[in-house]
Amino acid sequence: DTEPQNSDDIHPPTVQAEVQIEKPVEEPSVVILKAKANLPYPFRLQKEKLQEKDDILAAKFMEIF
Repeated sequence: DTEPQNSDDIHPPTVQAEVQIEKPVEEPSVVILKAKANLPYPFRLQKEKLQEKDDILAAKFMEIF
C-alpha cells in the first residue's frame, strides 16, 4: 500500500512547477503598478511644501497681531 502513495507523491511537484511558471508573469505587473504609483508622488511633495509655506505665513501673520 505504501508504494502507490509514493507514486502519488511524485505527481504534485509537476503541479508546483506549473505554479512557478505563473508567478513570474505576476511579478512584472506588480513592477508596473509601482512605477505608476510613483508618478503622483511629486505632486504630493508640492502640496506638502505649499501647506508648510502657508503655515509659516499664517504663523508670521499671527505674530504681527
